[in-house]
Amino acid sequence: MEISRYELSLTVAGPVLPRATAIGRPGIHTPILRQGDRLDGLPVIPGSHVAGKLREAWAQLAEIAPDQFTDIDTLFGAPGFSPDAAVEGPAGQRKRVILPGDLVADHAGRPDGRRTRVKISDETGTVERGALQVLEAPYAPGDKVTFTGALIILGNSDEAPYAAEIADRLRICLNWILQLGGLRGAGFGRVLTAELKEANGKGQGALPEDADRLRLVLAFETPFCISERPVYGNMFHSVDHVAGRVIKGVLARLISHTHPESGVMAPVTPPILTRLHIGQAEPVYCPGTTAKERLEAADGLSGRRPLPCPESLATAGDEVVVDLAEETEPVLIDSMAPSHPTDWKTTPDAVRAMMRNGADLGSAGGKAVGRVMRVRTAISPERRRAARSQLFGQECCRVEDHVWLGHIDLYGLDQDERGHVRAALANLARTGLVGIGKTDATALIRVVPESLPAVPVPEVGRPIRMLIVTETLLCPPDVLGRHQGLAELRAAYARVIDELSGGTLRLHRAFTTEAMRGGAFHARKRPPKTQYRPWGVTQPGSLFVIEPTGTGDATPVLTRWSRIGLPVPPSVLKDYELDGIAADQLWNHCPWLPENGHGAVVFDPPRPEGHLQDRTRLTPIHLPDGLWEMPDPDPARTSAGGDA
Repeated sequence: MEISRYELSLTVAGPVLPRATAIGRPGIHTPILRQGDRLDGLPVIPGSHVAGKLREAWAQLAEIAPDQFTDIDTLFGAPGFSPDAAVEGPAGQRKRVILPGDLVADHAGRPDGRRTRVKISDETGTVERGALQVLEAPYAPGDKVTFTGALIILGNSDEAPYAAEIADRLRICLNWILQLGGLRGAGFGRVLTAELKEANGKGQGALPEDADRLRLVLAFETPFCISERPVYGNMFHSVDHVAGRVIKGVLARLISHTHPESGVMAPVTPPILTRLHIGQAEPVYCPGTTAKERLEAADGLSGRRPLPCPESLATAGDEVVVDLAEETEPVLIDSMAPSHPTDWKTTPDAVRAMMRNGADLGSAGGKAVGRVMRVRTAISPERRRAARSQLFGQECCRVEDHVWLGHIDLYGLDQDERGHVRAALANLARTGLVGIGKTDATALIRVVPESLPAVPVPEVGRPIRMLIVTETLLCPPDVLGRHQGLAELRAAYARVIDELSGGTLRLHRAFTTEAMRGGAFHARKRPPKTQYRPWGVTQPGSLFVIEPTGTGDATPVLTRWSRIGLPVPPSVLKDYELDGIAADQLWNHCPWLPENGHGAVVFDPPRPEGHLQDRTRLTPIHLPDGLWEMPDPDPARTSAGGDA
C-alpha cells in the first residue's frame, strides 16, 4: 500500500496530562484536552504531540542505528525561517510521510478527578503562599486508559521508503517512547503498551459513467486550521470552509507521493487535476460522535449548501427584511434609511434560515462551526522544556457537529479523463483525504452523483439575480483605490458582465463588497521597484441584477456560469500582466480561478420568509446623477468574442 492508514493504540497508566488551552471546570488551573473542548468530552492526546514523540524517538534511535533511521526531515518535516526574519535561512519542510491524528481515550475516567501540587519554600520548609496548583486528573495512579487514533503513512515516493518498512520502524519508536503528556518528571503518562496495525477501509462502489457532476462529502476526524489571512506572525485563524484550491493541493500531494500507474490517484495526472473543477466545501450541521457516524448520517442531507447573506437585503426600524435587488430607484423603508448586511450587528432569524438554505440535517437548523485553540511549541532535547521563541497558536475549527459539502465537476475533461477521475475518487474513499491545512487533518470522504444546478430562462425585460457564493476576481485593484468613486466601480462591473457574456447580458444593478487579498505575499515576493498590486476580489454575498440584452442567446452563458462559476475576465488578466501565461500554467500565477472553486454563483436565490412585499412602505428618494443609474459599458474595454 502506497498510502496506508493505520490504527495507533497507546495504553497509558494514569495520571496523564495532555494539557488544554481552554478554560476547564471551576477551580481547575490545568485542564486536560478533550474532544471539542467540551467538559464531558473524552480526553485527547493531540496528533502534534504524537508526532513530536515519534520524531524524538527516531532521532535518538538514529544515533544507535544510523543506517536504519534515516531521512528524519523527509518523514517528519523540518523547521524553517520566519517570513518576518531579517535574514532568510533554509526553507521549512512540512511533514511529508508520517501524519498522526488525534488519539481519543476509550473511557472518560472520573468526572471530578483532580490532583494538587505545591511548592515547598527553601527557607521555611513549608508550602509557599499562593503556590497551589490544581490539575484535572480523571485517571487515578495505575488506572489504565487506551488512546486510539489514525496514523497515515504516505509510503512510496522517490525520496521515502515503503509504508511497510516505515511502519516497522515506527513500532520500534513506539516501544522507545516511555511517557506521554505533561509532567513527565512527576511520573505522569507512563506508556504501558503500543500497537500499530493496518486499518485501510474499502473504496466505495464505482460511480455511474454518466456522472459528470459529483457531490463531495467530507467528515473530518480531527480539528483543522486553514489559515487564509494571517493576523500576526505566530497566530493562525482558520476559515470555516474548505476552498477548492485546498482540496486540489491535497490531491496534488497524493499524486506526487504515489506511483503514476498503481497509486491511489492513478491514472489522474497533474494536467487532468489542473483542469478539474473543484468547488468550495461548506459546513453543514450533521452531528455525530465519530467521523464515520457523521459520514453515514450525511446520506440524509438534501445536498444543498448554505448561502452567504445577499447584500441586497436591508432592514429598518422593526427589522423587517426587504430585498432591494429589483428596485428601480433608491428608497427609504418606513421613512428610515435602509441598513444592509455590512451594517448589521446581528443577523435577523429569517435571514439566518434563508442562509441555511435547508442544507442542515432534517432542516432543523444547525449552529455555527465551533472553534478550539491549539497552542504548540518545540521541546528542547537538552532542557526537556519548551524551547525559546517556538510558541505559536492555531485557532482550529471543531468538527464534531458538521460535515462539509462541496462538488467536483468534470466539465472540460474528455470521456477517458472523466473515467479516470471517477475511479480515483471512488478508490480514495479507502484512505480519505490526508494532510489538510496546517494541522494535517484527515477527512473521510464520500462521492455521489449530483444533478446540475438549475438555470433561469433568459427573457428580455426579466431581471435575474446572481449571488456571488465564493470570492471572485472581477476587477483590477485600480478600480478599488481610494481615489476611485462608486460610479467607476459600477462601470467596471458593467464592463465585466458585458465582456464575460459576449454582449448577451447587461448589468442592471449591483450590491457588492470588495476586499484586498494577497498583500503580504505580493509585498514579499514582488520584484524590487515594482508596483504593489494585491488582488481586489468581490466578496461572497455580493449580488448582481442582470438581464438579457436581446443580442444573442444568453442560455449557454448562464449554464456555464451556474456550473463552473465566473472566470477571471481577460481584461483583468491583462491588467495583472498575466494575459501571456498559458492556460495550464495560470494556476501558478493566479489563485482566483473557477477550477479552484472561485467565482461560484447561484441564480435567483431564495428570499427570507416573511420579507416585506408591501411596496407602499418604500419611499423613493432622489440621488445625484451617476450614483444609481448603471452606465453603459465602455466598448474599448470589452471583448467581442465573449468566450467565458
